[in-house]
Parts: sequence; structure tokens; C-alpha cells
Amino acid sequence: MSEARSPGRGSLSGRLLTAYAVVFILLIGFFGLLTLDGVESVLRSQATAALEREARAVHIGLADVPDTGLPRAADELAVALDARITVIAADGTVLSDSEFEPLRMENHGSRPEVAAALENGPGFATRISDTTGVLQTYVAIPSADGARVYRISITEDQLVAQVAEVGTRVGVAAAIAGVVGVLVMALVARRVARPIQDLTGVAREVAEGRLDIRPRRSSIRELDRLGLSIGQMAQELGNRVTDAEEEREILQALLDALPQGVILVAPDGEILYGNGTAHDIIGDVPSRLTRLTPHTLQRVVREAMDAGELQDEVLESTGASPTLRALATPLPDGRVLLVVTNISERVRIERMRRDFVADASHELKTPIASILAASETLQMAFDRDPERARRFVTLVHDSARQLARIVGDLLDLSRVETSSGGDTSVRLDRIIEDEFDRLRQSATDKGIELTSETVPASVIGSSSDLGLAVRNLISNAIRYSSAGDRVLVGLAVEDESVRLYVQDTGTGIPKRSLNRVFERFYRVDVARSRETGGTGLGLAIVKHVTEAHGGTVSVESELGVGSTFHLVFPLSNP
Repeated sequence: MSEARSPGRGSLSGRLLTAYAVVFILLIGFFGLLTLDGVESVLRSQATAALEREARAVHIGLADVPDTGLPRAADELAVALDARITVIAADGTVLSDSEFEPLRMENHGSRPEVAAALENGPGFATRISDTTGVLQTYVAIPSADGARVYRISITEDQLVAQVAEVGTRVGVAAAIAGVVGVLVMALVARRVARPIQDLTGVAREVAEGRLDIRPRRSSIRELDRLGLSIGQMAQELGNRVTDAEEEREILQALLDALPQGVILVAPDGEILYGNGTAHDIIGDVPSRLTRLTPHTLQRVVREAMDAGELQDEVLESTGASPTLRALATPLPDGRVLLVVTNISERVRIERMRRDFVADASHELKTPIASILAASETLQMAFDRDPERARRFVTLVHDSARQLARIVGDLLDLSRVETSSGGDTSVRLDRIIEDEFDRLRQSATDKGIELTSETVPASVIGSSSDLGLAVRNLISNAIRYSSAGDRVLVGLAVEDESVRLYVQDTGTGIPKRSLNRVFERFYRVDVARSRETGGTGLGLAIVKHVTEAHGGTVSVESELGVGSTFHLVFPLSNP
């Protein structure tokens, strides 16, 4: 990740070096000026003192030289001393000069240095020479007898050259000191900037989500404290993130465990959240409200947004789609919480309850009506028609038995619906044999051949419930078979399961009824069922017993050919 650089901003080390360079230049300039000024003063003092010594040396060297020999002697000394030497008489006449012809020179008695020397000793002056027109420094020494004045001078250029030489040395020294200072400052700036850069990198990684990182210690106490604070902040942030993640996972688990679908919709129509149940109920939850299906859900959410009130609506089932209840609750921040519940099973159970009550009432009404009618007729027939009275007694007896069968099957159905199936190992082949023997005579009386094909097989369950299921299957097969038909009861072990089948060559079941034969009170042939004493609950009992034992039930049938019912159970000892 590249670091964006703002225009006009530099690094810490660059700023430190720039600040050091500016301060160094100012200090070097200031101290250089002071140094050069002091050096110039010292050099001038030293030059003046040296000129005085040289002037005294000239006085000594020329004291015994006659006036005629002065020019030559003065020139030789001037060359040796690298200075201008002038010998002046007490009246100001120039007797000798190492650079000019004395006769062409004006009287020097009024020169400041000469006048001072004639009055009270050595004379000093710095001025532009009237003869050379150059700035010079003069020192004049009078002779012992006062007859002569020996003057020596140097030009300002010589003094400036000495000052410049010293200035050059000072400049070189300052440059060396500056380079060394820059190197030292660069090392110091790097030493200071590196831990800051490290802390910057640590802070960046913390911002990117690496909360387990800890800054390295440095030699700077303040930066160590800053790094420690960043480390503590990252640790605290990591703890808070961990707590937030745990709380989010718990909340997610709780929301996913809800039987209702939960969807959160933003004011702009963006879907912010949908739990797992919502995906199970309506399919994939889209990112926008406009793509949410069923489309009625969109309308419910928009109405909640617009009205600011709770919206509750039931979405009726259409085709394969389930029946849904949508509850849209507007939140204070403008979002809407949509709770979707699949109430298809509830609606189905309610419908089954209504149908059951209606069917049970209808089934009970017929024998009860028969009993009431027969009992009323009996009251009148006992004296008038004894034979007819006996027929009505038989009718009352048969209707009462039918009523008893219905009540018995209702009780059995209620019991097996709440039964867990049992937890003991039972021999399914022996149960078949017991029920086979019980119903053999009933088949024989109708001229039906009842046979069995069993193998030893054990299942986990309740022998009474399994016996009830087998009894209902065989009774149902006998009831819908006629004289000369055959009913076969058998067992077949297949891998880790056992298949119980009851096959008959009776009337068969129409294809339109195959999916409904296991419903309560459903009859393929109502008249024949009532004629043979069927209650319409036998196959419903078979289905519930099979499912309670972890099995499955199915039927194959062809009208006029016969039917085969299959019950598949897991073996207890595969």
C-alpha cells in the first residue's frame, strides 16, 4: 500500500536536516563575521606593532648612514622588510623614499604620523597616501637627536590579504564542521525518525486490522511511551473486536436458530441482513428490496416505511409456494425489520383438524342415525311385527359395532400419533404369524386364499403397534378382495432394512386416489367400505405406526388387478 504524500510536506529527517542547515548557516555567518572582525582588529594591532618594530629596526639600521647613502640603504631595507621606507628630515624634507624620487615629493612635515613623531615619539596613521593614492598604514619613529624621522608603511591590500587568508581558513574549518555536523545530524535524525517510522508502520497495520502486533523498543523514552500506548490501544481494540465478534456470532446463531426469517431493510431499499431461515423460506435473499420475492413482501415493507406503522399480512399459498405471514416493523432510524414466517404447516394442520372434525362427525353421524332410527322403529315393532323387530335389533347391533370400531380406531390413531415407537427388539416375522393366524378364518369365510412368506427379522419398536399396522393392512386387503382372490403377506431383508409387503389381487386403487389412501377417513369405495365395516382410519394408522418406527410406507396398485403395500423398517441387527 503506497503512502500518499501531500504537496509541501517532507519527512521528519528532511525537516531536521533543513532546520539544522539554516541554523548552522546563520550561526556560521554570525560567528564568521565576529571572527573576521576580531581577526582584522588583531591583525591590525599586530601589523602596527610589527611596523613599529620594523621602524625601530630601520632607525637602527640607518642611524649612521649619511644622507647621501640613505637612498641605497633604505631601498635594501625596504626589499628585506617588504615595506615602504621613507626618511624625513626634521623640517619635513624627504631625504629618501624606497618607492619614489625624494626631490619630487612634497614636504611631509604636516603628515600626522610625522608630526606626532617629531612631537612626542612614535606616530601612527592609516590614510590614503597623497603620493601613491592607496590606503596605507604608517608608523614613524624619530631619531635620537631629532634630526630625522624614519617612517615605514604597508598598503591595506597586504593587510586585507592576511585577513582573507585567515577568513579562508575559517571558512574551510566552518565547511568541515558543517559537513561533519550534517553527517552527525543525519545520523541523529535517522535515529529519531526510524522509531517514529516504525510506530507509523505499527499504527498503519493496527488500522488495517493486525491487532496482535507490538512496537519495538527504542532508545528514546518518549517514543517508547508512545509505542507502549499504541500497543495497549491495539490490545484493547483487539479485545473489543474479539468480544464484538463473539457477540456477533452468538447473535447470528440466535437469529439463525429462529423459526422465522429475519430481514433488515435500509431506508434506500438496500437489504442489510437476512438470516439463514429467511434463505430457507424464500430462497436467496437479494441485496435490494426491488428484487425480493414474493413481490408482496416488497409492498408490505414499503407500506411500513410510508405509514411508520406495523404491517401484518398473510401471503396465501399459490401453487408450490408456501403460505407466509409477513410482519414489517418500522424502526426509529428509518429501517424496517421484516419477519417472515412459513405457516404452511400450521394452515395444513388447521385444515386437517377441520377436515377431521367434519369427517369424524360425518362418520359418527351415520351409525348414530341408524341406531336412533332403529330404536324408534323397535318401539313400535315389538308388538305389531316381531320379525321386523328382530331385523332392527340386528341393525342396531351392527351400527353399534361400526360405531365401536370407529371409536376404537380413533383411539388407536390418537395413541400412535403420540407414540415414539418403543425401544425393544421385536421379531417382525412372529408378529406377522400372529396376525396371520388371527385373520385366517376371516379370509377363509370370504373364499380368499391367505398366504405368507416370511424370514426371521428383528426391528426396534412396539409389538402391539406393529401388530396393529399389520392387522390393518391384512384386513384392508381382505376387505377389498372377493372370493377366489389371493392375499400374500411377506418379509424381505434388503441390506440394513426389512421390507414388509401385503399383496392382494382385489379391486385395486385408481391412480387419482394413490396419494390420498393414507389420509384419515378417505375411502376409495365409500359404499363398499361401509358395507364391509371399514372406518377409513386403518391406513392412516399404518402410516403413523411406520413413521414412528423410522420406516417408510408406499403403495403400488392397478385398478382391477390388485394392490401391494410396502413398509420398510431399519433392522435392529443388520
